Amino acid sequence: AIDFSGLRFEDGSEIVVERDFSDPGFAGQFLRTIAARACQELGTTLGPGFDQPHHDHLHWSIGFPKACIY
Repeated sequence: AIDFSGLRFEDGSEIVVERDFSDPGFAGQFLRTIAARACQELGTTLGPGFDQPHHDHLHWSIGFPKACIY
């Protein structure tokens, strides 16, 4: 499994799951897009909409059971 909390870019800007996942702008759209793609490719993506322990990151894993709740 991989737990992903965000990205820090070379210019110092950040996209952070806890802060930006629900944002209607670019950062939120980016996070929701990678969550959806990970679900297609890996089979399991859990995120802030799943439960309290996942409020600040995306959890990606391969295998059973397939669950995409983010």
